[in-house]
Amino acid sequence: MKIAVVCDSFKGSLTSKDACAAVKDGLLRCNKNFEVLSLPFADGGEGTSRCFYDILGGQLRKAAVHDPLLREITAEYTVLPDGTAVIDIASASGLTLLKSSERDAVKVSSLGSGELICDAAEHGAKHIILGLGGSATTDAGTGILYALGMRFFSEDGVEVLPDGQNMIRVKKIRRTENFERFKDIKFTLACDVTNPLCGENGAAYVFSPQKGASKNDVELLDDGLRNIGEIFEKASGKKIINLPGAGAAGGIGGGLSAFLNCELQSGFDVLARAASLEDKIRRSDAVITGEGKTDRQTLFGKLPKRVSDIAEKFGVPCILLSGDVENDISAEELGVCEIHKIKENGISLEHCMKNAASLLSERAFAIGKDSKIINKQYSRKQEKMRENER
Repeated sequence: MKIAVVCDSFKGSLTSKDACAAVKDGLLRCNKNFEVLSLPFADGGEGTSRCFYDILGGQLRKAAVHDPLLREITAEYTVLPDGTAVIDIASASGLTLLKSSERDAVKVSSLGSGELICDAAEHGAKHIILGLGGSATTDAGTGILYALGMRFFSEDGVEVLPDGQNMIRVKKIRRTENFERFKDIKFTLACDVTNPLCGENGAAYVFSPQKGASKNDVELLDDGLRNIGEIFEKASGKKIINLPGAGAAGGIGGGLSAFLNCELQSGFDVLARAASLEDKIRRSDAVITGEGKTDRQTLFGKLPKRVSDIAEKFGVPCILLSGDVENDISAEELGVCEIHKIKENGISLEHCMKNAASLLSERAFAIGKDSKIINKQYSRKQEKMRENER
């Protein structure tokens, strides 16, 4: 019996690879005859690059870059067997790189992500996939564009360094000769949001508060995004302010779309196509999917819902196994046959996060042993094998 395990990361406790490994361990301890296909997954957020590597292979490359506060760090990205580079914005410009006390949306820059792009280009990449989730920045990608060779100036011609608070000061831009070398590179921007660049549904108002922005900061950032958006539109001839996804990663979706050969796509779809996920699910007898916490947001296209939709398309039963699940979420709404979680009554969140791998493995063992769906599919598979032997 073949079981596909397609898990997102359990934020704060397990990577998607570790989550899948824990589920696989529990299933195989229950029944060594299970054939378990582990598919660590992401939807454009933190860990997307490593998921591509885990599923498709290639190589991991490291580069010396700058973090959001311009401190020197080493960041990693994936080079696939066909030469495509997969870069997480979060790798160099992520919120997790900052302590809570360091989060200041107006003073951080996406420069380091631009340095990773430069490294990939120098090594010959002609296609770069950027996972836009998990950024600490709200600078419309000015930091990235600066690393690629764009320069920003105030009204009186003084060069302006790229960060959130300086977007409002920019009145002129100049593309250096170095910037032109990126025009022939194809960029796929993988994200799971459709927000515009600015306004009440834009990058500043919707996302910057969780990046450390105060109410005044939000207004400053939104004004800056509108200013830089208008300048970018005039310089590029492209309409990017209201482009769906322009507000992704603090406006990186819009900033890069103005000047580079970009296509904004669902992060889940990008990885699903590359990994032939539909075919793998179609060939499975059951699917187990999960994430750290399943809530009502999951119903609007987060990874477990996307996986269950594919399973339903091919008539493959799907089981949800998450860290926690909101009580008012039904199996029918999620499109799954069963709902399981590791956080039961009386177990603290701290305990669950600290022992996530072992708890997930134990729950997977129980699913393999007691799940009506798994038992039904396993019995059906065994009967078919006996018929073939006759």
